[in-house]
Amino acid sequence: MKASSVSLILGLAVLLFGPTVSAVSLDARPNRQLYFRRESVCLTCVEDGQTVDGWTVKRTAGGQTQTCGGGQEDFGRIVGSSCIVPQLYLSDSGVYWCESRAGQRSVQVNISVTDYSVMLELPKLPVFIGSDVTLRCRTRDGSTQTAYFHKNDSYIGYGDAGEFTISDVQQSDEGFYRCSSGVFSWSARRWLSVTGNKPAVSKELDPRAEGGQGLAEEDDYVSEHDF
Repeated sequence: MKASSVSLILGLAVLLFGPTVSAVSLDARPNRQLYFRRESVCLTCVEDGQTVDGWTVKRTAGGQTQTCGGGQEDFGRIVGSSCIVPQLYLSDSGVYWCESRAGQRSVQVNISVTDYSVMLELPKLPVFIGSDVTLRCRTRDGSTQTAYFHKNDSYIGYGDAGEFTISDVQQSDEGFYRCSSGVFSWSARRWLSVTGNKPAVSKELDPRAEGGQGLAEEDDYVSEHDF
């Protein structure tokens, strides 16, 4: 087959099936998908734990696709081989990925920013029926204190160290969870997915989000004073 024919076929494949998903991944430090407002995050394109050159961090947030360090209309700044976002705001919530000059992309990572005084951390992987899952209530200053946990607005228990474990998870444990460290210190509600079948990405659906899967909060834009 002639070279021109091969190029044409590859070009059609990109048009039909989209950019190639590469072994390169987006590494976030701190390694979370939910951040407090004004926290900083360091994003790096890596492969097998090593930084790769020639890849750029991009995102889609607020309906716009932007490049890290790309200019005034973009986001973050380049420091060495990493993309630094020195202060996160609610508008920084979106999907992030690495992209090569040839158009290859890594798997997308959902990053959400909360304005609440505490956050509820859920497992990144799906929770399987029969397993144990630990919910963690994180404060802005990182202090460890008694936290109270609710499912679908019903109290389910507390943890002295800010943690609560659900043992032998069942399908009925699926739902919206939240935690508090005081009367006015509530986290946003977050969805816990339970599966008994093949692995699938745990998702939290927000009707105000841009569609797609990911870690979204039900109450991202609700003031704490509403409670």
